[in-house]
Amino acid sequence: MEGVMKQMDIEPSLIVDIELSNSESNRLFNVLKPVVFVDDRLFCCLLGPDLRYGVKGFGHTPEEAIEDWEISVMKRIKNPFENDEVAQYLHASLNTSMNYAAAG
Repeated sequence: MEGVMKQMDIEPSLIVDIELSNSESNRLFNVLKPVVFVDDRLFCCLLGPDLRYGVKGFGHTPEEAIEDWEISVMKRIKNPFENDEVAQYLHASLNTSMNYAAAG
């Protein structure tokens, strides 16, 4: 299941370009590469095919949305849906990243 996660089509003008430092606290964001965009009056951080099945976080700032998303990632890994391809992708991507970091 590792590879590229199908992302929801988002109007390019709504996407917020975010670059975070490579610190350990930003590891989930840097490894999984979700998209951050404006959704009505809030920012949304999303990884997945849509808002229903994807992992999402919301906030009044991009940083708040990313923090909320990181919490959602951990919850989704611990409590996946039945046949949850997004959770499988999260688990595989994070395991690969940890194995790569340990080998380096």
